[in-house]
Amino acid sequence: MGNITVFDDSAATPNAEIALEGGDRVTLTLERRRLVIRDVAGGKVIYEARPDVVSEICVSMTMSRDPIRTSPLKLLASLVSRMPSAAEVTKTFRAAGAEISP
Repeated sequence: MGNITVFDDSAATPNAEIALEGGDRVTLTLERRRLVIRDVAGGKVIYEARPDVVSEICVSMTMSRDPIRTSPLKLLASLVSRMPSAAEVTKTFRAAGAEISP
């Protein structure tokens, strides 16, 4: 499992950095109108999505339609920290996003 090395849920732009098990590092940034996931190594955006897509991804990845008392960043950081590499983050989020927003 990866380690969440930076987590700021109270910033104007909530963000987290996660050191993944395979050695990759990714950042999650909740901008005003989108989630952006970047591979720290090259700064490349590996996934981005609108808020409605992100909320559906969170629900589908946790397999629960029950309201959860947490923040989107906490949930996303928890999910991403379980992935072994930036490639897996990219694959997982693109697949989930494609199911929600064809």
